Amino acid sequence: MISHRVGKRDYWTGNTFVEDVRNRVRLPVQIATDNHRPYAFHIRQHFGYEGYNYGTETKVFGEPKLPDGTLARLGRNEGVRKMQTAERKAVIGSPDLESLTTSHVERAFLTVRQELKRFERKGLGYSKSLEMHKLAVALHFGVYNFVRQHHTLGTTPAVAAGLEEKPWSLEQVVEMTEAYWLRKRFPFIGETI
Repeated sequence: MISHRVGKRDYWTGNTFVEDVRNRVRLPVQIATDNHRPYAFHIRQHFGYEGYNYGTETKVFGEPKLPDGTLARLGRNEGVRKMQTAERKAVIGSPDLESLTTSHVERAFLTVRQELKRFERKGLGYSKSLEMHKLAVALHFGVYNFVRQHHTLGTTPAVAAGLEEKPWSLEQVVEMTEAYWLRKRFPFIGETI
């Protein structure tokens, strides 16, 4: 249901991510991805060929234009390119092309980039250690999905999805984090002989 992976956008990270997603969902399911080439292979490898629908969405952006309609002569990485269309295509099965979108995950990425200072390169919170970066991202998604009550839902995403009966408190998250670190530093504590 809820899965994320921190890593490069490469074959191995994609393989690990899709395998984790497969272990968390029950079929039937509809999968939507962008056109990253390895996804089609990984999805077939871990999901098989039956019992789910898979499609891709490719967003086509136009060049920035001036109010008179001429192309803007902007420097590199300047200006906002407007999306012209989203091309959706079925890859496996019969996905509902009207509801097939990657916008939900893109919105989650925007929230992470805006709220988690570890993604701000020139800020004091910038991650220097990959391990701490991964832990910060995991903590962010945990609080975002299990603690923070979203205005549009009226509750947390985990409660809305039926994963939890009630929202977690920040105190619970602190206790779980402390227990995690104790298990990691002292794995023999709590073992019975």
